[in-house]
Parts: sequence; C-alpha cells; structure tokens
Amino acid sequence: MATGYRAILRLAENEDAIDVAESQLHGWFLEKKIRAGSGLTTADWDGPGLHRLGRGSELSVVHAAEAMDSSRRRLYRYRERNQHGVWTVSVYAVSAPQSRRHTQSLVIEAGLENSTTADAVTQVATPRLARRILETTNARDADTPLYGVPRTVRAIDIDEVMDAILDPARTAGVVVAPSPDRSHHEPWHQIITSLTKQSVGVATSFVLDPDATELLSSRLPRSHAVDPGVVRTFAPQVDFESVEDGLRHRMLGPATLARAISGTRVAASLVNRHAESTRLRFIQLDLPPDVRRSLEILARAELASERSVEVRRRISLPAPDLVTDEAAEAAPTESAAATSDAGERKLLARIRKLVRKWADRKDATEEAIDAIEDLLTTTTTELKVATEQIDEAVAGIEAMDTELRGLRANAEDLSYDLAVSDDQVRKLDREVQILRRRLIDADLAAQTHVEAIDSIWDPPEDIAELVARITPGEQAHVAATRVIFTGDVDKALEIDVREKTPRYAFAFWDYVHVLFDFAEGRAEGRITSGVHAHLKSDTTDGHKCPPDRHAATESDSVLNRADWRAERVLPVPRDVSDDEAVLMDAHFKPTWRDSFAPRMHYYDDTARSGKIYIGYIGRHLKNTKS
Repeated sequence: MATGYRAILRLAENEDAIDVAESQLHGWFLEKKIRAGSGLTTADWDGPGLHRLGRGSELSVVHAAEAMDSSRRRLYRYRERNQHGVWTVSVYAVSAPQSRRHTQSLVIEAGLENSTTADAVTQVATPRLARRILETTNARDADTPLYGVPRTVRAIDIDEVMDAILDPARTAGVVVAPSPDRSHHEPWHQIITSLTKQSVGVATSFVLDPDATELLSSRLPRSHAVDPGVVRTFAPQVDFESVEDGLRHRMLGPATLARAISGTRVAASLVNRHAESTRLRFIQLDLPPDVRRSLEILARAELASERSVEVRRRISLPAPDLVTDEAAEAAPTESAAATSDAGERKLLARIRKLVRKWADRKDATEEAIDAIEDLLTTTTTELKVATEQIDEAVAGIEAMDTELRGLRANAEDLSYDLAVSDDQVRKLDREVQILRRRLIDADLAAQTHVEAIDSIWDPPEDIAELVARITPGEQAHVAATRVIFTGDVDKALEIDVREKTPRYAFAFWDYVHVLFDFAEGRAEGRITSGVHAHLKSDTTDGHKCPPDRHAATESDSVLNRADWRAERVLPVPRDVSDDEAVLMDAHFKPTWRDSFAPRMHYYDDTARSGKIYIGYIGRHLKNTKS
C-alpha cells in the first residue's frame, strides 16, 4: 500500500490517546453510516480482530502486549473498497504515561493500494477523522499547535505565529496567509480554509489581519518576508540568519491563487499541489524515535495477528482425499506377523517416546496421535504462512532498496549540476574582476557600476506562478506581450512536485527574460540573429544566460525518430500555424544529468508576429539518454 497522508499528533497529558482514537473512530463511522451509499451497516466493534462494518468495509484492530512501563499501543486499520480502488485509514494510538516527553500520541495514515507514493499523495484526501481529532483535542507538533481550520491572528497573537515559525523541533509546515486588505478578511479566511484543507494535520495555518501582517513583517528579515495576499509555507528548521534559507520556504503568489478561485473555493488542482510538498516531506521524513518504536511493535503484533488468522483459516479447510493402498492395508500373514513382531515392538517404543515428547502423554492412544497430528498441521501451516510473509517483506525491502538507489543516483546528478554551476560562477566572477580592473585602469571607473534589474523581473517562487505570468489574462506579466505560454500546464506543474526549492522557477524565469529582451531587440531592429547567436555575441544587448544553457535544435538521432520528434511538435495559435502546432526543437536546459532534467521548448516567431511561444515546460522529453 502506498501512503499518501501521514500526520503525527501529540496530545495533552490529560488526554488518553486510545480513548480519543476509539471515540473519534466511532463518531466517524457513525457519520459514514448515516451518509447514503457508504455501505456501512454498523459503527461498532469489540476488541482485537477483523470486524466487518459493511459492504466493502472492514476494521482490523490490533492490541500490542502491554509493556513493563504500563504503555499501551493500539492499531486501528480501516479498509474500504469502492470502484476507485482500495483505500485505507490507519490510526496508531500510543499511551505511554511514564514517558518523559510524549505521553499520548496518535499517528494517522491514509493510503491507496496498488499505487505509488507520488500518485497516492495527490489522490488520497485528508481523512475527515484527522479533522475531527484536531477539532476536539489540543494536538501539537513539538510546541506548535495544530488546528483543523486556519487560525485567525490579530496583532496581539503574533507571538504564536513567530514561535511556530521558529520552533526548532517541529516537523509540520507553518502556512502564513496575510489578508490582502481589511475589507476582505472574512472571504480571505474562507479561501485559505479551502486552500489548506489537504494540509490539515501536516501543517498549521494562520490567517493574518493587516495589523498582524504589519507587525510580523517588522520582525522578519526580507528573505523570509510575508506580503499581503501572498501565502507562504515555512518548512522546518527556519534560519533567519541565512538569506539563502529563504528559498526553502515556498510562496504562492496572488496571480496563481486568483486564477484558481471560484467564489471562496479554490480549485482542487491547486489545493492538492499546495499540500504535496508538505505531505511528501512528512511521508519521507524519519519518524521520531518513540513513534518509530511504537509502529514497529504494532507492526510485529499485526503480523502475528494476521498469521494466526490465516493459520486458523487454512486449518479449517477440508483436507485433500488420501489415496489408500489396499495392499498395504491388508492383514499380514502369520509368517509375516511372526517375523515382524520384534520390529513392531521397537516401533511401538519409538511411538510412545514421540507421544511423551510432543503430546505429553504416556500411552500412544488415538487421542495422543490426534494431538500430534494437530500440532504438526498447525506448525506446518504456520511455517508456510510465515514463509509467505517473509517473501512479501523481502520483496518490499528490495523495492525500497531500488527506490533508495534511484534517490542516491539523483543526488549524485544534482551534485554534478552544482559542481558545473559553481565552476561557471567561478569563471564568470574571474571575468568580471578582470573587466572591472581594465575599466578602472582605463579611467572608466564609473562604467563599473551595474544597475539593479527592475523589480518587475523578480523571479516567481514556483512554476505555477511563472506559467500564470506568461499566460494572457488579467494577471499577466509584461513579459506576456512578447513571450506566451501555450503548453500543458499539468506537465509544467509536475516540476513543483518534484523540486522542493524554486531553483527551476528562477532558472526558467531567467530564460523568459532572455526571450523577452531578444524579442524586443528584434522588434527594434537591434538584433538580427537567432537566439543562440545572440547569446554568444558580445555586440548585441539584452538580458542573457550562458550559451550552454541553450540548445538551438535537437540532435539528428532525436529528430529522425518519429515518436520523439512528435513529442516536440507543440501547440501554437492558429494564426501561427494552420495545424495549431509547430516543431519546437529549440530549448533551454537548467540542468544536465538530473534524470528529471526539466526543459523549456519554444518557437521563435519574432520574424512574423514579434512573439515567442513556449510550448512546453516539464520533465526532459524522450531522447537517447532517457
């Protein structure tokens, strides 16, 4: 089963995690039972075991043995089968009254069978059970409170927000959503409630009024700022002393959010995307030691319970008919009986010894033989079931090992990319220093001043915001007057799921700036060459990137293969091509060896319309290396 949701809730010491789990599960089942079409016929169960709750619904309850320190551990795993698949919600409840820190803990997981983690994260909704628990308990993540709905924060409460952001032990995200203005605070709260509904339990959300926003802004460095109308998610381990640390804490811009709002409801696609990175971090994160130990204990208890159930099931099955050998069953002759008498006595003695050892009986009665037969049957069946479970576990370990190797390979690729980038920066720094020194030596020191890039070219925080900026509409950027996105938005947004920092958004925005200045130069007659020649030229002006980040075309091996070439035939308006698609082999490449290796493919139509069309942003299209 692939896990798509995991939350770790620490309850107050005066609450009992097991009581909370059972009461909230019962209430949740009652809600489902009342709802038409749920299939539940009962909301009750009694003790450990497998309990049928209705059509396609069952609850498995596991009690781990009580520990010496009086701690108690329970697992409640609800499984529901419908036309979309098999869904599970698991609650691990741990009551450890003698623990130093966390005496009462709940772990809630939800997953989808026969799925991958990436798919499960987007398809599995936050269980209503999690919201119920957060609405009725004082749950925390470290010292950070967790809420079922966003908390409204006024200036007097700003310390709670600061404490949550800086909590060094928290693992949940902190979503800070400053209201855009005073007149729309209540609708804004409803919008943020809709936006963060799939983050419940894995992030705590604060909606700030204007006074609270102003006060918080005065306490934050610019690198970690929160601006009105911008939703920022703070990851764990915030470091205000590091400007670069600000890149880890994602921002959702108003342009992206505005496009996804209908009334006060946010489109499901954006809701899921906003929660994805936080959910994935929680699923991929190492569990706290106490939680990991409790889950391991319950996993072993669950395995033993499943083994016991399966053994009883198999023993209850009718035994296969035995083919008897009539000749072997025939009575022996007197001569044969006489010659075998000594052997039979010896055999009988061995049977009695066997009976005493395994059935704890003195005589080899039928009852004793039956006891031995039952023992052998049970032990053999247990061995078979245990062997099957071990095989499944080994297969799971192998799959995880394969995934781990892939992650390590990606890490090596990223290290390579960083090394290449660092080398480029070193070379460019050296070139800048030499040119600056030459200008000074030539009494042109004033020419060494470099003006800052206009703030309108500040990069977006993610690909979603970038796409919104170059898609025609009310929120479009000035860049959209020359550079227009015509591609598949979903493929572009996959980058935001895979990359936890805005580095690709920064890089692709840099390339959009390059294309915009190039198109402007073409329109004004300052540039007469193509993009690649412009990047390599020292005589043409405009924003540029290193030429090796750009490819003017694809290799012959790619273009000569029909299916690979077809992937690069991308959409344009009808006034550009009657087919509404053209070959876009020119592309930008912010990374080299990363197996995901996102690319931006475009079509230069400046000679005709003065515009450039970006038909694709997303993972590397197929080639000889993919």
